[in-house]
Amino acid sequence: MVTTSAELYGLQEIDLAIDSRQIRLAEIAESLGTTEELLEARESVMEARRCAKVLLDQQKESEWEVNEVKEKARSVREKLYGGRIRNAKELQDLQADLNSLQSAARDREERLLGLLLEVEEADAALGQAEGTLACLEEDWSRAQGQLMKEREEVSQQMAGLQKEREEEVSNYDPTALELYDQLRDRRNGRAVAKVEGGLCGGCRISLPSSVVKRARMGLSLAQCVSCERILYVS
Repeated sequence: MVTTSAELYGLQEIDLAIDSRQIRLAEIAESLGTTEELLEARESVMEARRCAKVLLDQQKESEWEVNEVKEKARSVREKLYGGRIRNAKELQDLQADLNSLQSAARDREERLLGLLLEVEEADAALGQAEGTLACLEEDWSRAQGQLMKEREEVSQQMAGLQKEREEEVSNYDPTALELYDQLRDRRNGRAVAKVEGGLCGGCRISLPSSVVKRARMGLSLAQCVSCERILYVS
């Protein structure tokens, strides 16, 4: 059983097609899963939520402090102007307490106002972070679906090509096939080279006319004198 260079060239076309799909499947496998950009966006949202919660808690505490001081001031004011206390010293002390409480209330209200502005800014930052994340999640989900669909298509193509290869090599000469496989390993997947203008299509070395003639006749496998690839004349 004689295996020609033309047959091996055809086999090489199948193998190169298989190689390209194996590479693509590896690329798809690497692309599937959560991206660094998406992880960073999720982390940004978590941090924005944490900051917003801290500020909201501070706001609530500040509101409680304002109400507490105002309630104390109201109680003192009632005593001061209620008419039941007539002692001048005691009234003077109550007035001092009221002044102090009103001053404290103003300070706490100013702090509360600042916190309200910070809460508003934090909420805006959180909304922006969540919007960015939502867009990224949508794009990522769509891309993942496309990749999984492509993976299925490429896998089916691979199965078809491998079946075609098995059928192709079933009648090949084992010695010729062994040589082809060895050269594939050594020459980056290209064991067979076309002869183009007297040159080896693999290494571009000028071939002796006797080698070209032998390759053209196709009675046996001719190899390049330099790179040793099997020569094929179309």
